[in-house]
Amino acid sequence: LSGIAAENLEDGSGIASRTIASMEHGWKNGRDMLTAGDVLVIDEAGMVGTRQLERVLSHAAEAGAKVVLVGDPQQLQSIEAGAAFRSIHERHCGAEIGEVRRQREDWQRDATRDLATGRTGHAIHAYDRNEMVHIAETRELARGDLIDRWDRQRRAAPDSSRIILTHTNAEVRELNEAARDRMREAGDLGEDVRVMVERGERSFAAGDRVMFLQNERSLGVKNGTLGTIEQVSEQSMSVRTDDGRSISFDLKDYDRIDHGYAATIHKAQGMTVDRTHVMATPGMDAHGSYVALSRHRDGMDLHYGRDDFSSQDKLINTLSRDRAKDMATDYEQQVDPAQDYAERR
Repeated sequence: LSGIAAENLEDGSGIASRTIASMEHGWKNGRDMLTAGDVLVIDEAGMVGTRQLERVLSHAAEAGAKVVLVGDPQQLQSIEAGAAFRSIHERHCGAEIGEVRRQREDWQRDATRDLATGRTGHAIHAYDRNEMVHIAETRELARGDLIDRWDRQRRAAPDSSRIILTHTNAEVRELNEAARDRMREAGDLGEDVRVMVERGERSFAAGDRVMFLQNERSLGVKNGTLGTIEQVSEQSMSVRTDDGRSISFDLKDYDRIDHGYAATIHKAQGMTVDRTHVMATPGMDAHGSYVALSRHRDGMDLHYGRDDFSSQDKLINTLSRDRAKDMATDYEQQVDPAQDYAERR
């Protein structure tokens, strides 16, 4: 569904990958049509809405192609209506993988299994026992603590990958600006250039972390691709992406870009980094928490303010909320066969 998930699927499996929207666009124009014998793998299938999945499955059935759905119904829910992947799995079953491989520490892998099975509190307690859960009096102070820790770890392990995650775009911008201030204080940024991008006016400099926000095949970037600015002017930008490519573009042609120190949790599904820093806010739920607390290989630090959550119990209650989407078939009345027979007579 998302560009970064498609990119990660291709990198991890060697299967040529693209978003469903891109594939459907090709089909409408008679390109890249499925044929008998093709195998279409849909990763992060739980994020695909019912109508979109129906279109893809119908096209595959008409072509005689096979579709493999891969995902976790407990992670982020589809933006569109329905929970087609969950419903298909419940009705027809499927193969399940119980082994967690992303985290390197055994106890962190156990915590991820807890998140996957709805035991969010167990996972948070495990990270708390290992001094990775941090409370401050206010969200503002918690944000400052998070940036302090992010900056210390950035300096100590400059070659490690990291991302700051939170729930809202507004909080992402606050965190991006705070992280950028630390980069400026450390002398790690070049001269600021003010440019107008899709989200408004921004300051960019050589050394800035950036995130691409829209797929663009000509540049080889996806929605969620991360990189570091090499050069920037009011008209153009050169970025070295995290996969080692150097790309240049005119901002009048492509302006869907923003700072990339922090991102929303929705941008992170399918992402893997060495370390994450998570800012918890009241809009989160069990699905977002599962994603946010399981993107890392080496460690995760969870921060929150007492003005948002007066205690760790309140934090756990919020981050454990089940907001799974439903299907009309979830409400099918279960009729007793004997009663049904009598009524039909």
